[in-house]
Amino acid sequence: MSEKLAIEKGTAEGFLALYNQHFSTDFQIVEMSDAPDARCVDSMGNTLNLEITTTEDRPGDIKALLGRSSSRSLEALRAHLDRVARGNELPQFSSLSDEVSDNLVERCT
Repeated sequence: MSEKLAIEKGTAEGFLALYNQHFSTDFQIVEMSDAPDARCVDSMGNTLNLEITTTEDRPGDIKALLGRSSSRSLEALRAHLDRVARGNELPQFSSLSDEVSDNLVERCT
């Protein structure tokens, strides 16, 4: 199984566990594919298709999430806070701005 497929399958399984608990349903993955990423069916025959994506609040976040960059490491974040404290940089916020939804729309189109 490719890394991409393993990430998508794990994400779909985690999502379904929460979704099923919250909505008292029993959806299960019946197929992993390219579009949608996960095809799910419940015991009543209802379908739920999932498209899995990773968003970036800032360029490079996905690489850092996958362990391919140290841009979000504790050391990098401390260095950023030092630059902010000196007035050399503005604070960076994650998942708090319209940029996040803009990035999501861009990735899905």
